[in-house]
Amino acid sequence: MKKINFNNGWKFRLNEKEWRTIDLPHDFSIEQERSKDAPSGSSGGFFLGGVGEYEKSFVAKRGKKYFFICEGSFGISEVFINANSVYINKYGYNPFTVDLTDLLRYDKENVIRVRVDQTHLPNARWYTGAGLYRDTFLATAPSTYLDDSGVLVKTLGVENGVAQLSAEVYAHTDKPCEAELELTVREAGKKSTLCTLKKFVYLSRGKNKISARLSLENPKIWDIGTPNMYEILATVKTDSSTDSEKSPFGIRTVYVDPKRGFILNGKSVKLRGGCVHHDHGPLGSSSYKDAEYRRIARLKQAGFNAVRCSHNPQSPHFYDACDRLGMLVVDELFDYWTEGKQINDSHIFFAEHYLEWIEQIVNKNRVHPSIVMYSTGNEIPQKAGRGNGYEIARSIADKIRELDPSRPLTHALCSLWDNEEAYERELATNGASASELDYFARVTAPTADTVDIVGYNYLEYRTERDLERFPNRVIINTETFPLNAYVNEKQLRDNPRIAGDFVWTAWDYFGETGIGHVDYDVKVEKTELLSHPYHIANCGDFDICGERKPQSYYREISWGIRKAPYITARHPRLTQRKHFPGAWGFYECEHSWSFEGYEGMDAEIYVFAECDRLILELNGKQIGAQPRTENGIYIFKAPYEAGVLVASAEINGKIVATSTLETVGKPSKVCLKREKSHLVRSSDKPSEEIVFVELEIQDENGGVCPNSALDVSFEAKNATIMALGSANLVSTEPYITARRKTHNGRLLAIVKKQRGEDALLVARVDSLGDDEIKI
Repeated sequence: MKKINFNNGWKFRLNEKEWRTIDLPHDFSIEQERSKDAPSGSSGGFFLGGVGEYEKSFVAKRGKKYFFICEGSFGISEVFINANSVYINKYGYNPFTVDLTDLLRYDKENVIRVRVDQTHLPNARWYTGAGLYRDTFLATAPSTYLDDSGVLVKTLGVENGVAQLSAEVYAHTDKPCEAELELTVREAGKKSTLCTLKKFVYLSRGKNKISARLSLENPKIWDIGTPNMYEILATVKTDSSTDSEKSPFGIRTVYVDPKRGFILNGKSVKLRGGCVHHDHGPLGSSSYKDAEYRRIARLKQAGFNAVRCSHNPQSPHFYDACDRLGMLVVDELFDYWTEGKQINDSHIFFAEHYLEWIEQIVNKNRVHPSIVMYSTGNEIPQKAGRGNGYEIARSIADKIRELDPSRPLTHALCSLWDNEEAYERELATNGASASELDYFARVTAPTADTVDIVGYNYLEYRTERDLERFPNRVIINTETFPLNAYVNEKQLRDNPRIAGDFVWTAWDYFGETGIGHVDYDVKVEKTELLSHPYHIANCGDFDICGERKPQSYYREISWGIRKAPYITARHPRLTQRKHFPGAWGFYECEHSWSFEGYEGMDAEIYVFAECDRLILELNGKQIGAQPRTENGIYIFKAPYEAGVLVASAEINGKIVATSTLETVGKPSKVCLKREKSHLVRSSDKPSEEIVFVELEIQDENGGVCPNSALDVSFEAKNATIMALGSANLVSTEPYITARRKTHNGRLLAIVKKQRGEDALLVARVDSLGDDEIKI
């Protein structure tokens, strides 16, 4: 197929109001004011839905087939061509391709309309966004053409400097014919051909699968540290037509070994990962290439080597970023099957459509080498066989393996808390020895047996005994709590059959409001979401704007990749109260020693370090020294006074690393900093030029003033301000705006440049003046 980007120049209206012109991707939920009465509730972050309508026209030429390709639309989405309904999509995370050919007016204007109904709320356990939030394309093809899912390339093995590869592609034809398939391999972004193959085939009417074998000398392996990428071009020729498809691929092998765990390129690899939802904070759910690369690059810089798509497939840009930056992916397909978790989620349509959804998702995603396993589900209520759960588990696994047998499967199990009777039986037998199957092990075994590596959500207390009960089982901790990082890492290092650990979450998100909150004075045993104006989960290593939080640095200590101590403090006004981090929470501490007005009041100081002894000083005087702790956290208490904290890590009697934290002065100036792009450029995939600019309120020495909450107004020249955001959990300010308050002295501005124009961003604070930056 020949595809053209179809994102620009759509007409849009919300709830039958006035039409306006927009570009995709587009999320119409993020544009609306949040409301405490929003039907999405705390799960959806109190964002509103609605009915969005999109229209765009094009002229069709005779002799071609036409297709509308949508990478993702959230809400029940109906596609019309010239007022005729041609497709209805009922799952927000699957790509879909619609054949428009039979209803076209040739050499005349044709109108595509997409009606997105996001009124059936709540329909997820987190913020989903609404509308055409991923890319769209208009594609044309001759009567014999290659499927837009691309070419699956599998590495069969690498030996004596030669990679043996298999290639699989789908060809469609209106009538039986003979054809020639040509495959050409190049390094990504380069023109020289490395190998070619020609194969003559007979095509039956409809869809045909064509397989071929290739050999490539001196291959460059795709791995976490060396994400070498190739491209394969498939061309099908008949007497009357020619069509091509190009796909990325990487040369790498992946499998699960019952003794050694997860094996990548012949070596045992531990997945040190994090779960991620699909929203991008201030941008809502809109998926831009620049934003996806930014997130993956920042996660990798913080030490992550794997991400889990929670709990649904992500956009093609996300996988492209993981491919090119070297990030392993667990690609999760579903959060529910026929039994839902919200009254209006897509479990309503699951039985009728799930095989179609799997095919749409897997056929598109299987070209990405970063995807190293698929997950058939997360915390599925039917995991223990309720209803026809065992049959569905087997059916999903069989369908995925039919489409892509090259990757292992997982499934994220959890406790049986979603079934009161079963949960009671689970608790009653939890203390059983490893020599017998307790209730949980017995009833989840049929589901676990459908996959290659079993995911455990918050079940670390079971892993040792279950590995004895099931000698061939390999486990991944698919969800764990932030405060358990240190203990979980030890378990991961000590047991080869525990293949990975994924924190909930790597990146904060809208919805599940305040799940990471801290209780004060009285510990609340039951986990409850917080009410409006809370709208953020508050459980990520990174906040919604991409700033690292203290728990991220604690994870670095746990992983052994940070040598210097990391100093944080709990505000004196909070230190006076009892402090109970929730299950998904962390200590409510900050990388700050600036508490003006609280002089003389005790402040708790939390230092993260891996050492034999930790020494803490304030203004040259020792506060205390502590021997090695069990969890890498050292807690001190001292009366607050402005100045400098110094933490020194001692090993074998010698100071091996020190860190400082200094009091910041009063706000003095506004500072804008353009972030460096993380894109790996390629000629066929240009950037949208989405630019991220960080604003800081600084003192006269350039320190960020953590207590400043100042109004900032922005103006852009030859550019559009797409969104402004902060990590303020309870702000009621809109994200699609040109004016917003700083939080902890920071703001994030997201700006879209006009192509070919010099762009400028100006920020002004009335009391401090302004700053400007070329973008």
